[in-house]
Amino acid sequence: MTLAAPSLSQIKAKVASVRQKLPMARVIGIHSPGRWTAESGIADDDEFSIWQCDSPLSFRMALREPVSDSTTKVLITNLEDQDLGDDVLLRLAKRRLLQIDPWQIVRSLFDAQAIDPRLTQCPWIAESLLDSIPSGGFPPARGGFLDADTVWPLLLTSSLGMQGESFDLTSLLRWSLNTNATSRFTDIDSEFREGAIAWLADKAGSTASLILRCIEHLDRPDAVAIGLVARVLYHPQAVGRLEKATGILAGRFFSGTVPEPDDMHRWSTAAEVVVRELRADDSKAYRQAVQRADDILREINAHEFAHLSDTSPIGFDRMLALLGTQLSVILETGPGENLDDLLASHRAVRSHDQATPEARRLQRVDMAMRLVRWLASEL
Repeated sequence: MTLAAPSLSQIKAKVASVRQKLPMARVIGIHSPGRWTAESGIADDDEFSIWQCDSPLSFRMALREPVSDSTTKVLITNLEDQDLGDDVLLRLAKRRLLQIDPWQIVRSLFDAQAIDPRLTQCPWIAESLLDSIPSGGFPPARGGFLDADTVWPLLLTSSLGMQGESFDLTSLLRWSLNTNATSRFTDIDSEFREGAIAWLADKAGSTASLILRCIEHLDRPDAVAIGLVARVLYHPQAVGRLEKATGILAGRFFSGTVPEPDDMHRWSTAAEVVVRELRADDSKAYRQAVQRADDILREINAHEFAHLSDTSPIGFDRMLALLGTQLSVILETGPGENLDDLLASHRAVRSHDQATPEARRLQRVDMAMRLVRWLASEL
């Protein structure tokens, strides 16, 4: 069996942890059962000079190699301290060979005394942290204890581009609009992806897991749009009327499994928050999201119920058409009992997200309503 050699990221992290306590260290000896198989010499933009040393003589030769003042020599060997002469040990940081233990390095980088067992049972987490050390180093662990809630935000930010202090459904859906970030999620190692899903589900509930499982199979940023579609499919007025459309949606985006209504309600609520933020901050992204939701409604034959949505452009058109029909009936038969329904429809139109961009159409509706109120007052 070939023994694993230390990776460049492990070496860089080990050097960083040593320099936290010995900032002037320039020669570091590392004991490793596996050999450094890359070419000896300068690595990583002249920051390191890495040498595989299989004998005391090779140590002395490597020590004599000239390097710049900013370069750290890293000497890797399977020898023990007692195999080296005192003249060699005196030149090494800490006067001895150091071991590469990823979690020991992580503990040093975070200045932690203990690490959450939920982390240490996953060796790949340590490797991921060593691959993503920020230029200024990691912040010290609070109270000397490095827990999962400290580590996972760092990993999600560095590896997947997720931002935010709270990883809730709205922040998850904002992130889903970035196709580069979601591509990194689908391409990343499966252990990392499963760990991320589990942690986010613990923070934001089962809906977060549902959204991420959906994103795994998307070829475009549709997570927000699917949430808007859910508002229609799972609306109380659609119960028992859109089962076929719900089945089509499940087949296309959820591998045939129909999601739980509670999850879809939470998803739709978060999606509406996100598109309303987009309406204020990014009009192009807003239009793309609501139009894509309308496209999906058409594709699953649910567009005739789009009026149940407060964000759908075709839903707004259908609400105006209904209001027009109600106005025609009242003008023909008089206000009567139909006036309350008309007033409710008018309130729904005015509160719709499309009311602001469709201000001219709304002005005509308001004029018609004033006429109806005048007619009602004359009766």
